[in-house]
Amino acid sequence: MLLIPAIDIYQGKCVRLFQGDFEKETVFSTEPEIIAKQWMEAKVKRIHIVDLDGAKQGSLINSKTIQKIISSVNCTVQLGGGIRTISLAQQALDLGATKIIVGSAIIENINFLKQLTKHFNPNNIIISLDTIGDNIAIHGWTTKLPIKINTILKKIEAFGISEFVYTDVLKDGTLSSPNFNQIEIINKNTNMNMIVAGGISDITHLEHLKNIGIHGCIIGKALYTGDIILTKQCQLSIIKPNI
Repeated sequence: MLLIPAIDIYQGKCVRLFQGDFEKETVFSTEPEIIAKQWMEAKVKRIHIVDLDGAKQGSLINSKTIQKIISSVNCTVQLGGGIRTISLAQQALDLGATKIIVGSAIIENINFLKQLTKHFNPNNIIISLDTIGDNIAIHGWTTKLPIKINTILKKIEAFGISEFVYTDVLKDGTLSSPNFNQIEIINKNTNMNMIVAGGISDITHLEHLKNIGIHGCIIGKALYTGDIILTKQCQLSIIKPNI
């Protein structure tokens, strides 16, 4: 199972939000590239970068900071936040991202995914599905839509997409616990590889997610608070890092 450290960028800084609320941010570093180097020292195989300003505004706002981060690492980088056009997807790849993460744009217009898969390898496209309760959340979690996640999954799977990120927004940044029942139900209803984010805060959560067949876990706040020590986790046979 993949262990994927998260680096969320807001106004050029590495931050964590509480339940997706921009008014409840905690700044962990003003130099995100230094954080990225720490994850490289832990021998991670992939990192997760989100441009939070971009997610709200629909463009890559923190491109200079992102480029610094990517230049400082030697691993797979998945990048999201505001990628809503073909040109922005290309910009993300030009910055050095290996995989692009797209959410709001394909929720609002599934034809955009069709365009993306014509221009880019579907294996380099990750779909982000964020939920608040029973609703899908878009535009940096600021807008909720009454759309069922399984409906979206069936549509995106038809385009040859191999990975998606599922985030339970109400769990994000809380260090509480993932909603294992919901995660298992979603995972059983798709052939795509599921990456889970939100509420992961200790080794037992990682073990549980691996045991139910989850492909990867995005770990954010728990790494910054020390609740999960990445160097130790990477040495455990139950959570062998992949690519």
